[in-house]
Amino acid sequence: MRRYLDRLDKLNKKGTRIPVITLEYPINNKNIDAVTIDNEKAAYEAVTYLIRQIHCRNILHICIPFEHYLGQKRMEGYRRALEENALPFLPENVVECDYTSYSGYKAIKKIAEERRDFDGIFCDNDQMAVGVLKACEELHIRIPEDVAIMGNDDVFVASVVSPSLSSIHVPKYEMGALAMKRLVEVLKIIEAGQKGPKRKVLLLEHEIVERESTVKNNRESLQYLSW
Repeated sequence: MRRYLDRLDKLNKKGTRIPVITLEYPINNKNIDAVTIDNEKAAYEAVTYLIRQIHCRNILHICIPFEHYLGQKRMEGYRRALEENALPFLPENVVECDYTSYSGYKAIKKIAEERRDFDGIFCDNDQMAVGVLKACEELHIRIPEDVAIMGNDDVFVASVVSPSLSSIHVPKYEMGALAMKRLVEVLKIIEAGQKGPKRKVLLLEHEIVERESTVKNNRESLQYLSW
């Protein structure tokens, strides 16, 4: 994977560079533009929301692999939220999963077997959060009365599961449109024979979407439904 990423800025056709723009996270390459959100800030705000508005005090973090840039940034946001709200960071409350619903499901089942207490869960993506919801249902854990759950990405399934899933809304359409706009700008510069433009990392705003997994009987669950 690393060798592939390192070659992205060397793509060319008949000696003319082919520009590349990444979505979701900026790779470590000074010649590759990116369109993303502030993932550390998004995780920080999600966990802060659970603490200050939902009054959670013992929050699990169901996270994507730490080796991934997004996993690292969301972990940083989770830790910062705990620290700024005078809550301890407990390594046992962090469970590294593999993006899938089943991994989230297994994580909660294992924690329940260990009889560990928790009243909030922040998941790095909505797929894992769906598995968490399923596990809680089987364990007769009431959502959100006993445990509040926050996902991330706000994919379409967040609106249609029951209870519907609170999540960080990522403006996917706007992200793609902005990437295409930047790509056209870069192509025009290259076609004019000018030196490639300075790298840009373009940040879009995210948004917390409240649904039934944090607010009982919330009726805004279809706000961002798109499929």
